Amino acid sequence: MKKIFIVFPLVISSFILRAQVASVGASSNRIAQNLKDTLSLSNEQAKQIYEVNMKIYQQKQELRQKYKISEFARTDKQSKFISSDSLGIYMYKLEMRRDSLYKLILAPDKYQLYQQKKVTVINSE
Repeated sequence: MKKIFIVFPLVISSFILRAQVASVGASSNRIAQNLKDTLSLSNEQAKQIYEVNMKIYQQKQELRQKYKISEFARTDKQSKFISSDSLGIYMYKLEMRRDSLYKLILAPDKYQLYQQKKVTVINSE
């Protein structure tokens, strides 16, 4: 009976984790496909966009995990604590990095069109 109480939560948490990863993969794929259609990208460029989005998601998860783990622990050599404000700054920097990575993938005219569409989407929200 004790084994059921131990194994069952592990099985459930494994399904939840898979669902989150699948959701992120689907989201990254949707973004890549949308940019491919909008900017007339090649399959290779769409694949690179997908990989960038997955990489940024992974880095965000690592930051969240670091913040969660080190919320009450020292995080660097200067013995500073990570605050929620600092986490927000790190997340913002990651988001800004997305554009610089996209710029490496897209031709200058396509990157400019991406920037214009991004501004339009941001302003419409």
